Amino acid sequence: MSLDITRNSAKLLMANVLAQAIGLVVYPILTRMYSPADFGLFNLFVSIGSILILISLAEYEYAIVLPASHKRAVGVFHVGIITSLVSFVVLFFATSFSTPIAKMFNEPSLANLLWLMPFYVLVSSIWMLLNYWYTRVKRFGAISGYQMSQSIVSAGAKVGLGCAKAPFGLVYPTVIAPIVSLIISVLSVPKYIFAPLFKFDRTEIASAACEFSNFPRYSLPKSLINSISANLPVLLLVPFFGAYQVGFFGMAFTLAFKPISTVSASLYQVFFQRTSEQVNCGERIMPFFRKFVFCSLSLLVPLFVVLAIVLPSFTGWLLGEEWSVTGLYIRLLLPWLALNFITESVSYIVDVFQCQRANLIFEIMYLLIRLSALLLGVCMGNFMLGIALYGIGNFLLKLVFLFWLFKLVKVYDQSIK
Repeated sequence: MSLDITRNSAKLLMANVLAQAIGLVVYPILTRMYSPADFGLFNLFVSIGSILILISLAEYEYAIVLPASHKRAVGVFHVGIITSLVSFVVLFFATSFSTPIAKMFNEPSLANLLWLMPFYVLVSSIWMLLNYWYTRVKRFGAISGYQMSQSIVSAGAKVGLGCAKAPFGLVYPTVIAPIVSLIISVLSVPKYIFAPLFKFDRTEIASAACEFSNFPRYSLPKSLINSISANLPVLLLVPFFGAYQVGFFGMAFTLAFKPISTVSASLYQVFFQRTSEQVNCGERIMPFFRKFVFCSLSLLVPLFVVLAIVLPSFTGWLLGEEWSVTGLYIRLLLPWLALNFITESVSYIVDVFQCQRANLIFEIMYLLIRLSALLLGVCMGNFMLGIALYGIGNFLLKLVFLFWLFKLVKVYDQSIK
């Protein structure tokens, strides 16, 4: 069994890393085809979409793997399908207000793209449901195939539309790629895998919705706070500084945050399993915790010092001279990124010791601090100041979060002496 877990984890990690790598490698080409304003508009569309996808699913996708019986899991799947279809209908009618919505973000071009939003949200929601159904039935190859095909189709379409100088060439592939990858995924899996999903039972659906109602009731608010907080720079700064300025920051966030989050997510998965076993066996975990934090700082501090020196010139060379400011934004975020790598890798400690309520408080604090920092930059009319304060606020709160994790581990270790 452990061999299967290791193989499946490695398969998913490799697909995720390769998919991320394809997306990052193509950016030096895309930045020479599209303007920062194009990237800013793309970031705005995706930021809005990511929040709407959360609402569309109401977090029911996470419950698909939990029931003991396949019948109940199918009921949960159908609940997710129903909420997704309802959201599609609501968003479809909401597109009639595209112009006022675009004016709210001070981005007129957004009005020409909002008709795509219902389809983007629906297809992404269906994939999320299938993703967890595949996880339940151990079809990890289908998940890997979707990740790879989506990245390849998206990158290829963006380059192709860029060569053709087509308008909105970054956004259209973002909607088309999930559709193509979803079709490929379905065709690559035996039909019997989907057979249970075509058996609708109204009683089972209603029962599943009630049994797992805690997901939309408690888990969804936390996820929404987290998503709004994460997308706040784009959502808040576009109306005041425009898509052009935000395009530079969006690129900085993509180049700096995505690779770090990919590595920390894989470490999280491995460390979570290891620490859970140690706690179940009554073993001390402080030695490992201290060693990881110390080794990470020993590696990241000198590496990030070098990056702080070379980043503006490097990003200018990599992406084009116009994009050298991207390196300045990454430089401002480096202290936060270093701590974020460490804390995200060991944040499973919150779940190990069942401290989700306190973690929700941290999420609310993140939102308030980020909002305050960005609003101060808006009030001062200084985009760079807003990003600097955003990085400082995140760094300080991550530092507090790390000390809190340290305290949780210390209390646990003292309890087993």
